[in-house]
Amino acid sequence: MNAIYYCIRRGANSGGEAVNEDHVLALRAMGYRAYLFYIEDAPLGHFASRAPVLRAGKSMVFAPNDVLVVPEPWRFHIDGFAPMNVKKVMHCQNPYYLFNGVDDASEIEKKGISAVITCSDYTTGLLRRVGYGGVLQTIQPALSGLFQNTREKKLQIAYMPRKREFETSFVKGLFRSLYPDLRDIPWVPIHNMSLEDCARTLDESAIFAAFSYIEGLGLPPLEAMASGCVVVGFNGLGGADYATPHNGFWINEGDHFGFAHALAEGLRAATAPQWHASIQLQGRKTAERYSSEHFKGDMSRFWEPYLGENKHEYLLGAG
Repeated sequence: MNAIYYCIRRGANSGGEAVNEDHVLALRAMGYRAYLFYIEDAPLGHFASRAPVLRAGKSMVFAPNDVLVVPEPWRFHIDGFAPMNVKKVMHCQNPYYLFNGVDDASEIEKKGISAVITCSDYTTGLLRRVGYGGVLQTIQPALSGLFQNTREKKLQIAYMPRKREFETSFVKGLFRSLYPDLRDIPWVPIHNMSLEDCARTLDESAIFAAFSYIEGLGLPPLEAMASGCVVVGFNGLGGADYATPHNGFWINEGDHFGFAHALAEGLRAATAPQWHASIQLQGRKTAERYSSEHFKGDMSRFWEPYLGENKHEYLLGAG
């Protein structure tokens, strides 16, 4: 019997690891033997996981048809897995990290990686443009059902400061300087929050300021759309998959003055019922494209042909 192992370093409290967890759960729902595979040297500690977790050990032996799914920037492990007689798939969730894992696109296949799965058409397209010619499939993630528009909106701006800390401070100060009449609008940081607290904050916020930065996709703006927020800010490049003039106020990279002006425009939209309803409708339609059904379909479209005629060997009941 064979198995599929998604390599992780920490629990599913971060975006990429949560997506890995969803992949494993979807594979198990399809009947396949799949695990989160913890391979960090540090003590595992405790983290909640909805998917089964195995920890790597020196005595562990892989069968030739086992599948290791490795993140794109993990050079040490990509190099370590290269000579092993085992199937290897790269899970590329951010194309801008790709060359932390390999020196150039040709090395992907040279390292024995037989396929690449990505999180967005933007990422898939970028991999083709850099010269990767192997098996390549977009598996679009699903938004958590926690993100819903159920509460009365407060006139406040939710934001995530982690990736653009200095720019975030600058945009906040610039906005208050240019629009002193709006300076008392609260800014609510989403940082080190549980998924539940994040969802609650978005649900009650009229505006989400998107400080997305070189993303493979960028889930937070989509989560904000699902929560009924007016989204203002950067699409992080990978957000090109979903950002349109109809579902948010999107700003060109580096246009901080444009960001401040768009925040004021977004606040006006949030207080104009018809305008607000139109933006919310377009945002909801966009978010609905990132459904569990679409995600499960993408998973099936990749894994069924990839496992091929031997897929019965991966079934949970096999062996």
